[in-house]
Amino acid sequence: MAKFLGVLNCKLDSKDRFLLPKKLLAGYGLSDINAEEMPEFHMRFSINSTCYEVYLPKAFRKLEKRYMKKMNRLDVIGADAEFEFYSHVHTVTVDAQKRFMLPKKVRAHYPSKELVLIGLRDHFQIWDTEAFERKQEESRQRNLIQAVRETRSLSSDSL
Repeated sequence: MAKFLGVLNCKLDSKDRFLLPKKLLAGYGLSDINAEEMPEFHMRFSINSTCYEVYLPKAFRKLEKRYMKKMNRLDVIGADAEFEFYSHVHTVTVDAQKRFMLPKKVRAHYPSKELVLIGLRDHFQIWDTEAFERKQEESRQRNLIQAVRETRSLSSDSL
């Protein structure tokens, strides 16, 4: 499985595009592909975070299967879940310079031109810089609380 791991900063240009970083392209095996052969990307608003997730077609189909397998399209809740899943999907093509253009509806989600890309194995996330920093701090706090709980648990077990 191709993957890109890590955190990269990028900046939108005046037309709401960012250059796909070489590290990201290499992680997904796209470094040597010219722009005309570049696959489309599928992006959707994250269920768990305030960011967008971006998938190559194969990884997106895998996500679809996992998600839709749990849904019964014939009941209201399943139909609503399917609607919610697909109503937030955007297909993005890359231009000749390997720039990724944010769709207008997506661009409204990012107040500044400073973005953070986070590689998560089969997909990457696009974060607004300030939202990313808030998420990092929340995560640190949760991890600290969990570490304290585990330490207390170990201490009481040894008594």
